[in-house]
Amino acid sequence: MMKCEKCGQDDAMIKITRIERGGAPYQVHLCQTCAIEVSPYQKKLMAKQVPIDKIFKELLKGKGAVVMPEQEEAQKAATGPTCPTCNLSFADYRSTYMLGCPDCYEAFGDALAADIVRVQRASRHVDSTPPSRSLAAELQERLQAMRSELASAIEYEDFERAAFLRDEIARTERALKEALVADAAAPAPTSVEEKAP
Repeated sequence: MMKCEKCGQDDAMIKITRIERGGAPYQVHLCQTCAIEVSPYQKKLMAKQVPIDKIFKELLKGKGAVVMPEQEEAQKAATGPTCPTCNLSFADYRSTYMLGCPDCYEAFGDALAADIVRVQRASRHVDSTPPSRSLAAELQERLQAMRSELASAIEYEDFERAAFLRDEIARTERALKEALVADAAAPAPTSVEEKAP
């Protein structure tokens, strides 16, 4: 079994995938203790889990072994609707704001829609690229990254990669010049609050 990449002592039980700034995903394999330190989601998830010894004690005492139908109905009323596919209750969803499966959208209906509007400020997906972010700004950022990578390729004497990057930088610089000309010719953005005459 693989060891934790952070502490190197315990077995890695959790795989976390992160996205680097440039968009490249990478994976980190961690033990439960290190995962709790690194990820707020894992911290919440582990806090909700009941230790196995507590489960056995409850079973041996007889608690939870038999649930009367009226108790089950009272529990359902207190926790709200439950997804028929993954059995996630609305109360559990509200504690983490994480759904269990695609069917939860239908099971929780209007209450979920209200949460989505409150958090996302819209009831449907809207492009997440900030409006002030122009093509020229993206190209300048890409140029900076490629120049840094080019310096690294030259340092490690990877001349094939360096030649490729040199050509990409030249193409990107040409595209940047075109984008700057297009941005200069574009009309100035108008305020959302402006009203038509």
